[in-house]
Amino acid sequence: MDLTGYESFAQQASNLYRVEKHPSISNRATLYFFEAAHPYDLAFTSSERRQRFCELAMLLRRNSVMWCPSLIPENETDAVVQVNGTTIDRPNGKVMKVKGDVQFNVAKMPYEVIDLWYGCFSLDNKPLPRSQTALQSFMPKAAHEVYVLGITNVPSNYMGTTEISDYFVSYLGPSLFFVLTSTAAAPQDRKKDVNNVFIVICRRSFIVRMSHLEAMDINSVRKDGLSSNDFSAVGCTLRINEASLGFVLVNATTAPVEASVRAAAVRGIMSNFPFGDTSLDIGVRFDYFIVSGALGFGEDFSTNDMLVKQMKAGNLMSDMKEENAPSNISSRSNPMRIFYMSRPRICRLDVKSYQSSRALEGPNVYANIDVFCQRPFLATFGQQVPRVRLFFKDLVIAGARIPQINQPEVHLSSEWIDCSPAIAPLQKDADMYSLTKAGCPTLCPTISNTDYLRLQHVDFTIYGTLPTTTDKKKIVIASGTLPLKNVATLGENVEFSFPLYYRGCNVGSMQGEVSTFYNESIATDLEAAGLPAQAANMHIVDCFENQMLLGGSWQPANEGKASALPWSKMTELSTPATKDSFTLPEGGNWRWGSEWKAEKRPDDSEGWGYGLVVRNAVEKKRKEHVFRRRRWVRAMHAPSATALHEFIKKENTPADN
Repeated sequence: MDLTGYESFAQQASNLYRVEKHPSISNRATLYFFEAAHPYDLAFTSSERRQRFCELAMLLRRNSVMWCPSLIPENETDAVVQVNGTTIDRPNGKVMKVKGDVQFNVAKMPYEVIDLWYGCFSLDNKPLPRSQTALQSFMPKAAHEVYVLGITNVPSNYMGTTEISDYFVSYLGPSLFFVLTSTAAAPQDRKKDVNNVFIVICRRSFIVRMSHLEAMDINSVRKDGLSSNDFSAVGCTLRINEASLGFVLVNATTAPVEASVRAAAVRGIMSNFPFGDTSLDIGVRFDYFIVSGALGFGEDFSTNDMLVKQMKAGNLMSDMKEENAPSNISSRSNPMRIFYMSRPRICRLDVKSYQSSRALEGPNVYANIDVFCQRPFLATFGQQVPRVRLFFKDLVIAGARIPQINQPEVHLSSEWIDCSPAIAPLQKDADMYSLTKAGCPTLCPTISNTDYLRLQHVDFTIYGTLPTTTDKKKIVIASGTLPLKNVATLGENVEFSFPLYYRGCNVGSMQGEVSTFYNESIATDLEAAGLPAQAANMHIVDCFENQMLLGGSWQPANEGKASALPWSKMTELSTPATKDSFTLPEGGNWRWGSEWKAEKRPDDSEGWGYGLVVRNAVEKKRKEHVFRRRRWVRAMHAPSATALHEFIKKENTPADN
């Protein structure tokens, strides 16, 4: 239903299998249903409302497990929760009656460890093995939860068909496994000299954990000294629970080109994939990023390993790792290799084995991996905590490899940030770019639980125009990510530093300071009070005006007939709350930041919601309605973020403490 209580569409909740938040538009989401003709794209009035909706939608998926430590009994690691429908308290203060019940699973631990198999091999333009027994030492049957398989040099007769994906799911067991995506099955708009394929297969019980699936191949790189078939690639991305994973499989020949040219070609291939939030550099776009294939640098695994030298020089795949290779990998000529990275401090990837199979004729490599995937957090039914905001100051961007740019600005973004991205202009300061405290944006999380926040991150992207070009469109100059673990400490100022990347290479760093303070204002409340969404140090107070229809005219409600006072709190209709009952805190230089304003509704410019009882007066006006109510808001302006933090902390501290 929409904000006015009207039904937008209807689907069986039991058919919901995927809930996707848009990676770059913070108020968009998409729902996928079995047996539905198409997915449903939804737009919300705020990021926070999207978050609440997605939490409830995820509860409806089969076999879903949410992270909510406050609902777990002592000495237990998980629990089953049953919720009986009575009313919904909406974010805008309106209440709606509901019927029914739902049962869902919650866990105490934030991560689910997923057993993932990743492998790649070359068909060398030959048919698939006639006997599937050749796969057993390469791709263990039914031993893992998710299989991601890359294949290079695929014969053209397999392209545009499901033959390859059918082959592998038949090998694994079609009753247990399901093909999520296959680039081979996609329509082929033209014949290519080199065909590469990605296939993603998962256990059927894992379908609800998978989302944001994208896969495609990239045209050959065009560079001086390279032929059209020297470099090609295929890539895919997906999410398991809340963790994003990106995969790139590079297919490079051993053509004699300089190592720097080869590195530039691989950088270009990696950066050309339009997956996820493309406002971020490929080096920071995913929680887990895997690059694999035969890269063709030469002298692999020797003391003169040219690929490793390029990585150490900062020309390719900065900060990526490779496990120690056994002899069946290191002894091959132009071997396939696997490199990986994970977001520091908040993500973990354990490679249990790194091997190659001698049973397959062509080059191949595979890894068995434990991926720690964060579960979706359930704030709606969890412990309610005061809202917080993150305040940044003294941001400094430095690095000899960051070019001179015009109109520089920084974007701060993440899915959990209300009104993401926050944008601020940078100023040139000698060989650096900086942002003073006055210009730094503040971030308002959609979830303020400290257990949740410490496992999140903030993405920073530097934009600007290059003075050497006539194109005035701003482009991505560099990106970096700030993990909040050990940084988002309530009531404290914490210094930080993290690397910046361009095309996966380390080009500089960003330093600064962040403070995490209580601050209960959200963008929709500030806008309702007539203030900008980013207004600082504001505390919103509200009350509700209740009326009933008497003799054809609207009159103030009375407790005898309406079970509500003329002015009350949101849910406590018999508790008086008038405009005059709110006063500024004593001490300090508090002042009113706005006048009283009625919060407007999409269907009523005066903010009235109507109903048959006051508590459920949330609908658009109809003839039979006899009650109405609206919310009034006003902002108090604190002298500082610290003062507001202490005020809210005191308000939420029990009196006996």
